[in-house]
Amino acid sequence: MPQSADRILTTHVGSLIRPPTLIEFWHAIEDGTPYDEAAFEACLTESVAEVVRQQADVGIDIVSDGEFSKGVNWAFYIFKRLSGITVRPATPEESKDPMASMRGGRDVQAFPEFYAEYDAASGLGKRLGNRIVVNGPLQYSSQQVSRDIGNLKAAVAKARQQHPALVAFLPVVAPASALPGAKLEHYKDEESFMSALADALHQEYKAIVDAGLYVQIDDAFLPYMHERMVPPMSNADYRRWAQLRVDALNQALRGIPEERSRYHICWGSWNGPHRRAAQGHHRSRAAGARRPLLVRGRQSAPRPRMAGVGNGEAPARPGADPRRDLARHQHRRASGTGGRAHRAARQDRRARKCHGRHGLRLRAKPVCAPRPSFNHVG
Repeated sequence: MPQSADRILTTHVGSLIRPPTLIEFWHAIEDGTPYDEAAFEACLTESVAEVVRQQADVGIDIVSDGEFSKGVNWAFYIFKRLSGITVRPATPEESKDPMASMRGGRDVQAFPEFYAEYDAASGLGKRLGNRIVVNGPLQYSSQQVSRDIGNLKAAVAKARQQHPALVAFLPVVAPASALPGAKLEHYKDEESFMSALADALHQEYKAIVDAGLYVQIDDAFLPYMHERMVPPMSNADYRRWAQLRVDALNQALRGIPEERSRYHICWGSWNGPHRRAAQGHHRSRAAGARRPLLVRGRQSAPRPRMAGVGNGEAPARPGADPRRDLARHQHRRASGTGGRAHRAARQDRRARKCHGRHGLRLRAKPVCAPRPSFNHVG
């Protein structure tokens, strides 16, 4: 990503609030109802130009198109850019299968009444209740990404009249999140399917970089599927599943300079209640299962700093004694005191250091103070 010797450059992860008029167009497109195509294209171009101007005016250095070109979903836009797939309603059996259904997870299990109402009101229920079927060779069409590139470059060129140093990125879907739970009717196995998907997505990534933009790879399903798979499956099963998709990501990024790409993962950002009780322990174990995989990705930013944590290895430090550090690391993992206790201790030291002789009056909370369990909406 761009660097500056004078200050920290600002950016964000890509998705911004879409204008109401653009939302109406996208709902019509997703629902298959008639709409004015010329008016939609004009609205999209104007909306991207306005959101780029707004980002630049508030001081964002590395802007995006707000994902305005992605419709109502950040990942499933790719359905309209790939041939060889079809989408049909999932059967009752498929809806219960964590590897087949696109909807599930412990939040939905904990709050089924809310999510039933939420999915119906937002329209997500129609899409997340579907099953993707790969029934032909995957082929990519660059027509829509060319439109997206043109809109963003035109908007940036206009905004540079006031902000000459402005640069831009386009967020795109990762192989793990592009066709989750797809039923394979054309490819003989997941390896050949993921390889073909990587080759198709490579065309999108390369088109963006060749146009002088930065590419951001968005991946929510890589971390999210751990919650779906484990249990009943094991961490080893999850790692095998995820490793195949990390390999596909690297294949899709071949030939693309690392400094022109970045990788964004998240757990999900929907507006709904999330399970909090006992969640920290579950998610820390999930993160431990993912870290050794994420550091193998070729993208340049962000680069995880905890390589090795989660597989029994101690993080390397210059001048460190590996045997001593490994013993400390394994003790902290076994006792469960390695994360929260050390963070609280650092907070305590910072408070005393920053306030000098008054530090003893401003001590942080006890090192192992219990955290309350609660349910949080948002």
